[in-house]
Order: sequence, then C-alpha cells, then structure tokens
Amino acid sequence: MDTFDSAATKVVVRPLRKRTFQGKPYLRLPSIEVKFREILTLPPTELANRCAVQDRKDSAFIPTECLLYLVRTWKPDDAQFEAIYKSLAQRILRKLPKGQVREKVFEAFVDLLARDRTSYAERLDYFEIRFDSALLSLRRDAQRQACREPNHSPIDDPGNAELRHEMEETVGTFNPFDSAALDRSDYRSHLDAAINTLPIEQKQIVKLWLEGMPIDSTDPGTMSIAKKLGKAEKTIRLHRDQAFATLRSILEKRNML
Repeated sequence: MDTFDSAATKVVVRPLRKRTFQGKPYLRLPSIEVKFREILTLPPTELANRCAVQDRKDSAFIPTECLLYLVRTWKPDDAQFEAIYKSLAQRILRKLPKGQVREKVFEAFVDLLARDRTSYAERLDYFEIRFDSALLSLRRDAQRQACREPNHSPIDDPGNAELRHEMEETVGTFNPFDSAALDRSDYRSHLDAAINTLPIEQKQIVKLWLEGMPIDSTDPGTMSIAKKLGKAEKTIRLHRDQAFATLRSILEKRNML
C-alpha cells in the first residue's frame, strides 16, 4: 500500500497490480497521487458530493482516475457507493455519443468493473493512469465491432465527427517516429512490435506516411494515400490518428515514453 501522512490521519492507497514487460509495477501519475492526499481524508458525504462535480475547471473537481479508484475499492453496500458510481457512469456517458457504440462501450466498462469485484481486472489499472486514453481504446474496440455488424455507420459519416475531434485531441502532437526517440534501440524494437499489432489498413497508412506520401493532394499528378487506397481524406486522417493513439498506448504501457 502507498501511504501518505496527513495532519489528522494516514492515507493508504492500494497500489496497482499490473506490471510492464520489464516486470515493473504500473504507477499512477504524480498529480493523481497528490489528489489522493486531499480527498481520501474527507468525510464520506463530502467526498461523494465532490465526486458529483463534472466541471474540470471547478476547484472541487476530482479526476476520473481517482473516481474509478473509489469505485473499485469502496464497499458496494456503503451508503455513498451508489452516488460515487453514478458520478463515474455519468462522466463516461457524457464522453460518448449516443448510439450503438456508446452502449457497447459502457457495457464493456461495466463488465470490467464486475469482473474486478470477483477477480482483479488488471485492464482497469491503465484507466487509473490515463482514463481518457483507456476509454478511447475501449471505444475504438467497440467501433471496430460495430463496423462488422449489419447497418453500421461508415467511419467517415458526419455523425462520427466527434470521434475524429476526440481522437485528434488525444493524439495531440504525439509523433511515434520522433527522431530523438528513434535513437534508442529499445524504443525502435518496441515500436516495430507495436506497429505489427495494428489492423492491416492502419499499418498500410502508417507505412505510406513514413515513406513521405501525402495524405491528400490537390495536384492530380501527385499520388496520395487517400488516392492510393481509394478513401476520403478525413477517413485516412482518422485511421492514422487511431494508429498513433494505439502506438502511444502500447509504448506508454511498456514505459517507452
């Protein structure tokens, strides 16, 4: 257990169990550990009220990583558990667009929580480190599953604009092929292995992108990835960003970033 001294009591935080390929334990972000010192000494009713705050700019806001920890460790029969769980569920649903994918993502997350109650679900450990990134990964899984079902919406439909925007925010300025990182042999090895796990189309787009082929071009004589693969430009960008988000997630889990 991680223990923090407080003016009135000690704060004991259950450590994460999942380990990296090097055998090192997963660690929460320092900002999350600091937040535990603040919230775990609060009276239960006040803590539950703080959990209900949805505005990130509010000084009373509790990070979702902390909220998940509370749900994982709180006794279900406790008077405050239902309120804390409801706050977590509301945050997840607010991040997901209405529709089939939303239902699948939420169902998958609830299933993880249920399994965590009976036998520790290590996948939730990553949610406690980077909740938004982990939820996006779960969402991508649901999106792929939906695409294999009848009457699914194409990935470049206007209704999926929110997913594209969220993907861009998650990937941000991350470039898995940063020259400084590529100087490290261990990084290159893990990156190559991660690329091999990508879906065929994403892998193809990444390789063409690495070869210097533009995603799109207004010059009829210039070959672009969109033209070569016969896809819309926005679809290519989304697949590339999905690939980068996957690579980032894998490299973070392997402590390569």
